[in-house]
Amino acid sequence: MTDQLDAPVRTADPGFVLHFRDNREPAIDAGMYRVHAEQTLPGVDTGDYLTPVEETFEVRAPQFALADDQVHAVNPAPGTHADHSKTLAHLTLANPLLPWMRRLDEPGVREAAPAEPWLALLVFAEGELPADPRSDALTVTRTAEELLTAEGVRHPRIAPSQIEGDPTAPCRTVDIPGDVFATVVPRTEELRHLLHVRDVTTDTGLRGEQLAEGAYAVVVSSRLPDRAVQARYAAHLVALEGCRSILADADAGRLTHDVTVRLAALRSWSFTSDPAPGGGFAGRVRHFLFDATGAERDLLLRLPEPPAGDGSDEARATALARLASGRVPLPHRLETGEDTYAWYRGPLTAEPAQKLPDTPEPGWTSAAQLMVYERAWGLFDAGWGAAWTLGRALALADADFAATLSAWHAKARARAAALAQRLAAPGLGAPASARDTAAFHARALGPRPFGSLLEELAADGTAARLLRAATH
Repeated sequence: MTDQLDAPVRTADPGFVLHFRDNREPAIDAGMYRVHAEQTLPGVDTGDYLTPVEETFEVRAPQFALADDQVHAVNPAPGTHADHSKTLAHLTLANPLLPWMRRLDEPGVREAAPAEPWLALLVFAEGELPADPRSDALTVTRTAEELLTAEGVRHPRIAPSQIEGDPTAPCRTVDIPGDVFATVVPRTEELRHLLHVRDVTTDTGLRGEQLAEGAYAVVVSSRLPDRAVQARYAAHLVALEGCRSILADADAGRLTHDVTVRLAALRSWSFTSDPAPGGGFAGRVRHFLFDATGAERDLLLRLPEPPAGDGSDEARATALARLASGRVPLPHRLETGEDTYAWYRGPLTAEPAQKLPDTPEPGWTSAAQLMVYERAWGLFDAGWGAAWTLGRALALADADFAATLSAWHAKARARAAALAQRLAAPGLGAPASARDTAAFHARALGPRPFGSLLEELAADGTAARLLRAATH
């Protein structure tokens, strides 16, 4: 196996690391195998005691059909309508060994390694396949036996003994005119350049998660959609096992329109490429931002301007300014239970955000501390409080962080309680002359000895000092 790039390639998402590899050939190809073993002892006549042993085994791999769970993803997505003129259609397989588990060789012929992959992704435009003129990715269902014994067409040459499973099992096939096949199919020596393996690993440098490894084989087509004309395309992942002679004729230009090549289609889908200015993502975004004359659309995140009412001009101007900034009035319930209204703004703003208030020494401990009260209008601005709540929710959504924070709080509470108990003991925390032993014993015999102690500690500021000492 040859590494195309030894160093790991980091994607835009820092949570994953990709390793690209040229191939991943299995130790043994799919097919039927026979193992024969015999033992001889020089100079000793063992007779029939050491009889030869012969065993038959099979290495299985998809051959004429591919289960849905074997396909990790396809691109372009089936049925999409966009500008794909710069996109090479490709398909990702969940099994990284699959493209190299079978051979192009025909019965009686064995080419030397390195072996070419036996899978290729062919893309056909409208009108190129007689049985599918609209490129709807249509296929014809036949049995594997019918595919390999058809007359009047070029088909894979595979020995009956090398057919995996039931030869009467159905498979999907596609008929391709010889000249179209010669134009679309990659040259034999190009097949290995259109496949690669991606090893995906999780970056443990973030929070120390366990690795979630995955390896995928990617099959890439060799054809780009037309850059000037809107057209529909059909993509077929075809099996080229036993097709070396067909590929050789295609390489040499010996396939004509009168010849039909019939192959098994393991996966098929269709898409439409629209290279018009508004057909792709960039064109659609441009159309969203600007009108036909090129003028910028009014897309500020705000409610529409309300009609004039009976209020004062100053109140109306203030409300319009709030709406223009992206705020919306929403019902709000205070912590004390009263219902009122408050201005709310989400994470996105239609104007430069105001400077945040200075953070107090102990930090913000609740959203109520960040509520802004506008005395002139008797309303609250909940933007900062909502942002604080959103940040806390995002932090607690991280399971590792939430577990660590809970453990930290439990440890801090336990340490504060231990310090409080030590201070409650006679003779500790202050000189004996300053402690009223009789009052202490009387409090200890009361109904809430520990609660009374905490109330006293809170009253004289000792509890606050204990918490700061326990959490730093």
